[in-house]
Amino acid sequence: KDWLVLCLDKGAQKRSRAFAQKLKLPMARLKKSRDLSSGKVTFKDFTRDLRNKNIISFDDFVSTGQSRVKAAKLVKKIGAKTYIDCITHGLLGPGASDNLQKSSINQIFLTDSYPIPPKKRFPKLKILTCAHLLARAIQKLA
Repeated sequence: KDWLVLCLDKGAQKRSRAFAQKLKLPMARLKKSRDLSSGKVTFKDFTRDLRNKNIISFDDFVSTGQSRVKAAKLVKKIGAKTYIDCITHGLLGPGASDNLQKSSINQIFLTDSYPIPPKKRFPKLKILTCAHLLARAIQKLA
């Protein structure tokens, strides 16, 4: 009862809703804006109360981690208990691993769809294999 799916931006809304329905969890949304010249991200307009909630967020990829770090800091400041990210592709550009590790994100799950070299791995990161999904798809085509 204290878990909630958080959608960080409009692009993740459909995916977040699908996960929330499968997990039978409520969903909250943020409005994210990014200054195109500076790259600075701001969030506003939560659609639910996040206090005392365990937050789980789903997204397709992470490159810098800037949005995720900022979102986690904000929801924790509001009173969320935990913040967990589940991301399909971990592109992890320069400095992303350090920023994510130092952030208030409790745990980050990535698939191995994109190679994550040992130097980009960090304690909060859990890598999940997608080999079985690829094998199943190959078997269907064979």
